[in-house]
Amino acid sequence: IVIDKPVAEAYAKTEGDVKVAFIIKTGEQYGIAIRKGSNLLPIVNEVLKELKETGKFDQLLKKWFS
Repeated sequence: IVIDKPVAEAYAKTEGDVKVAFIIKTGEQYGIAIRKGSNLLPIVNEVLKELKETGKFDQLLKKWFS
């Protein structure tokens, strides 16, 4: 889930089984919330890593968050 950082942090505080997994630095504050212990975390991290390595991450940021 991609949501505003303050909302993600507040939700993570009230729900003991989630945490803010990644902060997207755009000048805006967005984050991705993934349930603690979820097998999705390594998958999301790998996809983000590949997007950054290929330059696609920056392209998507520019397209959708500029």
